[in-house]
Amino acid sequence: MIISLTLPATTCTMERSYSTLIRVKTWLRSTMSDDRLSGLCMMSVHRDRINTDKNMFIQNIIEKFGRNPRNSIFVRDYLRYLTQGEGHGKFNTLTKLASADLVTNFSHWFIIPSVIFLLVLGFLDERLIIAKHILGGRPGLPRPFSFLDEPRNKWGIILAFGSATTHIILVTTKAFNAEFPIWAKIFLVYILSLETSLICYPLFACMTSRHTLVGAITGLLYSAGWLAYQIYRLDLSIYCTKILTENSNINLPLERVLILQLPAVIFSTLVLVKFSWKLFKCVRKQRFTRSLSEEARRSICKSCDLQYVKALLIRTVDLNSDVRNASVPKKIYHYLLKPVSGFKFPITMMITTFVSILLVFIITLSLAFIATLFTTNTSTVDHINTAAVAIASILTIISGIRCVYVTLVNYRRDMLRLYRGDRSFIPESLRNMPPQTYVVLGMQFIGFSLIGSCLGSLLAFVVLYIPLYLTLLVLYLVDKLGKLHSLWPQFEWLIFPVSLLIISKVQVVLVNKIFMQNRINAHDAHRPLAINNRVVYDVFAFLMVFINASIGLVQVLKRIFVSVIYGVFLIARMDRSLLLSGYETMDACYTSYIGMILMDVSHNHPVMRVFCRMVHDTMASKTSLHTMVTENPTYARSKGSTHLGRSTTLAKRRWFLVYTLIQNPDIQKYRVKGRSSLAVRPEDVSLSEYHSQSTKNLVSNNLAIRAHCRKCSVPPTFATNLLIGCVLVCCVIWFAGMTVLWNNKGQLFVQLLFQLFSKLLAS
Repeated sequence: MIISLTLPATTCTMERSYSTLIRVKTWLRSTMSDDRLSGLCMMSVHRDRINTDKNMFIQNIIEKFGRNPRNSIFVRDYLRYLTQGEGHGKFNTLTKLASADLVTNFSHWFIIPSVIFLLVLGFLDERLIIAKHILGGRPGLPRPFSFLDEPRNKWGIILAFGSATTHIILVTTKAFNAEFPIWAKIFLVYILSLETSLICYPLFACMTSRHTLVGAITGLLYSAGWLAYQIYRLDLSIYCTKILTENSNINLPLERVLILQLPAVIFSTLVLVKFSWKLFKCVRKQRFTRSLSEEARRSICKSCDLQYVKALLIRTVDLNSDVRNASVPKKIYHYLLKPVSGFKFPITMMITTFVSILLVFIITLSLAFIATLFTTNTSTVDHINTAAVAIASILTIISGIRCVYVTLVNYRRDMLRLYRGDRSFIPESLRNMPPQTYVVLGMQFIGFSLIGSCLGSLLAFVVLYIPLYLTLLVLYLVDKLGKLHSLWPQFEWLIFPVSLLIISKVQVVLVNKIFMQNRINAHDAHRPLAINNRVVYDVFAFLMVFINASIGLVQVLKRIFVSVIYGVFLIARMDRSLLLSGYETMDACYTSYIGMILMDVSHNHPVMRVFCRMVHDTMASKTSLHTMVTENPTYARSKGSTHLGRSTTLAKRRWFLVYTLIQNPDIQKYRVKGRSSLAVRPEDVSLSEYHSQSTKNLVSNNLAIRAHCRKCSVPPTFATNLLIGCVLVCCVIWFAGMTVLWNNKGQLFVQLLFQLFSKLLAS
């Protein structure tokens, strides 16, 4: 029910409007229940009257009519809509305001259960270094998860990150929409980010705690509360969106609410299911905790490390036969990923990959719905806008997923090269930095990658959408004027770059036939770099100076255009620097990638881990054998008989010596000379290069990888070149269409564009 109150404009003041609302509210309370008052607010007030005493008016309205949380959010949004205008209210959607108020009122309270659950987990462990004599060394510091070598619960950690992603986006949006000075907003973002990390801390700490029973129970309780909060926020946003759409002329798409908040609900549900499954396994296996020795042994070496080292020591086996006989999904998996035996991506790269793809979808779909808000009264123009949005969204998602995929491929190749001790791909300025710098850069990699995916998707969508929309719009206007056939003469200027390209190719052919000396050997692929007929060469070079200047004009413009477009589509690529050689230190994103891989290889080198595992097992066996000798010599003799003899041990040492000398030829000259004859000759040793054979077909291109087919190969930068070609073709067609429209009906065209953009701005 909507009640309209009309007051005379000459005598209508703020106090009178406010007192009238109070009298109406009192009368309604005496005639109907309080439930009927949930939608009561000031729906129509002259804006000049509001602006006279805006702060007092808004505060009084909120205090009197906004005690219910839903009513409060609705009143605040509509008052802002009244005070700031219709165009502003369109973008300050109710979804953002509702989320901001919810975060302010409810999200902060999650700090209390977060601290309680962290204290519960902390009292189960002891402190190892600091103040061990206080309270028996308790509470300890619960760890969220190991960024370097997390052995368990990888998918649970990834799902928890997915649950927190949307909340972080909403918190950041709330911080920038807050009515504070700019310098205060910056610090507010930092504070809210730390608060979000503290709120999400128990989800990770309970997931990776060695006390599985306590971690599963506390995690189940906390994730249930977090899911309830996410569902309540989603329901409240949907409710407020419907109310505002029904009671005003602001049309807010409901999909906008679902895109931002539905992923958080889905991942929170999956986290709850994960904790439930964790509790079920704990009860079924009757294992409620893991010992410290078990944790230490598992952290020393993993099964994939053993598999990697085993693949190095055995002879190379033919894996193609296994792939041919495999199923179709496995063939696709091997074709796309080309797996290397024993290599697994760490938790850092898994988190970065998953959350980056999630952000690409969220940002792209959000921009698509924002672009669809620009509507006109012309159905054809709206259809053009929809087509441009659809094409730009698809290409943006493909570009974002491709960047993530290529980053994974280059990461694996770089790690395999670092395993072999090859640091040649690292710039000289980044090889000898202080260790603490590498640690800081490694910690920054995940955050930089996520923001790179967000901004990369934003810029890619804008760069694709604007040329597509303008091109389709110009083609529509040209066709409407009946001048579509007049477009072809406008492409005559393309003869200039095409002719220059032909001249460049002709120069290459002439130089090869006339000025280059003959091949030294018949089987050489190319002629030597030596000039023949120098007099003719000097004349030809002089004549081509100014022609090459014309060619340089096109090439320099191409360099500028390609650099800008390539930079837009490759912003999400952290594995390669977008700056020139020598300026890599100014690219913080690339330096964070270098710091991350150096940190990873220094802590997770598989050969080092296997060696530490062997040393640990050897020391443990010797310790147990020494205990047996002192307590039961008879059993010790029988136990010792199973160990290898002296001759077998000597053979193993010689084998290790030969292997070490072959792999490290630089240290052969430092070896103390012993007997001249060796049990194993170096020339008889055949080592496996399995890891390099599996990745030798991956080109070391800075932009992409090369996908091989049976009879042809796709260029390494095919996907990026395709996007750039799309933008270039759109720009050329738009330029030609604009020329045709201006030459035929310039004044009418200007008026038509002015009317069109006026409608877009009004929408």
